[in-house]
Amino acid sequence: RDCISALPPPAQSSRTRTSAMPELPEVEAMRRMVEDHCVGRRIRRVVAREAGGGPRDGKFDDKVIGEGVTEQSFVDALTSREIRSAKRLGKHLWLELSGSGPHLLLHCGMTGSLAMDGIERFSFQSFSIDEEWPPRFT
Repeated sequence: RDCISALPPPAQSSRTRTSAMPELPEVEAMRRMVEDHCVGRRIRRVVAREAGGGPRDGKFDDKVIGEGVTEQSFVDALTSREIRSAKRLGKHLWLELSGSGPHLLLHCGMTGSLAMDGIERFSFQSFSIDEEWPPRFT
């Protein structure tokens, strides 16, 4: 079972924001999901190609991954390493990995999300704010 997959955003629903851009609570929820389900596990397979269905679908994007980094060197740098921890600063999420070599930094941008096989997919929640003042807590 693969631990993490980068997937396009979920389909819009009545409970989903009009703009499905991940904000701090969503990124923290993704970090906790990785921490709960992936820390201590090894990376068995890396798919380093776009999967969002856009014009770059199925292609390796060295502008996003890192200029001068080849698809094979990226795959080799991550495969078989253990995920030691999941950290977050603002909207950046990174995985600290075992052994020598780079760690993985993720930024979900405007539409990104993480999904795991067998784990309910995180969805962006909508809410409204009551303008009543002073606020009342029930």
